[in-house]
Amino acid sequence: MVDSSPEVVPADDGERRYRRALTAILTLYVLAAVGMLALLPLWGAVLDEPLHFGYCKYLAVHHRLPLIGEGTSADWTWFYLKPSPGDAAHHPPGYYLLGALMCTIFRGGSLAVQNYAVRSVSVVCGLGSLLCLAAFCRTVVPDDRRVALAVVALVAVFPHFLMVSAVIYVEVFGALAFTGMLWMLARYARDPSRAGPLAAAGVCLGLTALTKLTLLPFCLAGLWMGGYAVARSGLPRRAALRHALAFLAAMALTCGWWFARNVTLYGRLFPTTDVPGASPTAITIRGQVPDLITLWFIPGGKLYYKLAFTGAFRYFWCPGDWLPSAVRPVMYSLAGLTWILPPVGLVVALRRGGERARRLWRGFGAPMVVGLALLFYFYVKWTVTTAIQAHAEFGKFCMPIFGFLVFGAVMAARTLFGRRRGMLVAWLIVAFFVLWDGLAVYHLKTDLIPRNAPNVPVPKEPGRYSSARSSLTRSRSSGVSTPMAGWGVSGTRMRYPCSSARSCSSPSASWSGVGGKTA
Repeated sequence: MVDSSPEVVPADDGERRYRRALTAILTLYVLAAVGMLALLPLWGAVLDEPLHFGYCKYLAVHHRLPLIGEGTSADWTWFYLKPSPGDAAHHPPGYYLLGALMCTIFRGGSLAVQNYAVRSVSVVCGLGSLLCLAAFCRTVVPDDRRVALAVVALVAVFPHFLMVSAVIYVEVFGALAFTGMLWMLARYARDPSRAGPLAAAGVCLGLTALTKLTLLPFCLAGLWMGGYAVARSGLPRRAALRHALAFLAAMALTCGWWFARNVTLYGRLFPTTDVPGASPTAITIRGQVPDLITLWFIPGGKLYYKLAFTGAFRYFWCPGDWLPSAVRPVMYSLAGLTWILPPVGLVVALRRGGERARRLWRGFGAPMVVGLALLFYFYVKWTVTTAIQAHAEFGKFCMPIFGFLVFGAVMAARTLFGRRRGMLVAWLIVAFFVLWDGLAVYHLKTDLIPRNAPNVPVPKEPGRYSSARSSLTRSRSSGVSTPMAGWGVSGTRMRYPCSSARSCSSPSASWSGVGGKTA
């Protein structure tokens, strides 16, 4: 699966230069992520962040996992004050346990201090995922340190990764767990005589499963990778079986209790949050929930499909309106060209008969492609039949495997252009995304935040909790939907129940992510 040659001890000078360069890249990431953390307003400017904070605070206050259906609200300050996870109650608790620890440490501080403290968990998880990614690259490509530097730099400055790493989003925890699994599997492939790295990979895979249900396709890919690593280990059958059992047992012990709890409490392995009295959880046309094929022939359904397919590209890079409108066509066009690199480079590498390329493809690439295809199917299904807002979340869903995708792009550049020119191409892409980040920050500071931040309601501190709660009760009992804290969104989940195809044809003025318009 990876280069089986003995691990080479690098020369002292080369290793020192590598570590200095890696430290500089990681420092740049931390500064950029902390700057983004401080720049983005609190109190719901980022879609779903109040739910995630509410989940963390709930664990810190009640010292137990939330139950589905305990309550939700259209007023997003409620999640900070209750506290409550609302629609996020069905999510596994991996990320939230770390957030709850920060809420406990800073329990004497204000809500703002606790919010920033939980955001810092994302920064640390992002930093950890970059370190694991660097170690993975050094393990599978020990003969060229520049690959690790280019891959880590590309991920560190990628706009969507920076956003996910600067706010309260669980996907960055998944990125840390999944990249750690890749690193451990690569270590096991180099020395299959030791089961320790394989067991550690099982723990990381279990943590990936404890992140979010949208990561389950990648968990299936991880099982494939682990099985392939054992099959290619060359060990005797009994030893291979012991190693496989160690991998599966480590994974089951890490995440099995959560799924056993789901079956015990809800009778379902993968329950979702269906709160009585909340927004409908499915898009309906003429009172019916249509299937995916029928929607091809309905105007509203065609719109949903268009949103899903265009959103998978547009929102892969960054929430849509982070860029000034004048530069979007050029920036997205140039970004799209990078998608050509991995498949073309893979085909060329396999045709040239590269042993390392074949092992990487069979052991990592093929499982990853299958997992990505499954994710894309469920993403389209969710967007078209359940929640239109999902069309702006595909890039966020891909963040756990983004490091490997970038690794594939860099290796493809080396294959197509040679080692030196390939690295030049990779660093040109790094410069391109640094420009993207600069334009995005400029647009946020000069347009989006000044225009939208004044409309963000600030939660009242606990001293005035009762008045806030009574106001919320009046709002809910009267059927009035309080505007969501953020960029003009209303409702806890941007669903669009439709009584007719015509009413679904134009979802109006809704936002996703940090100021990202859906249409």
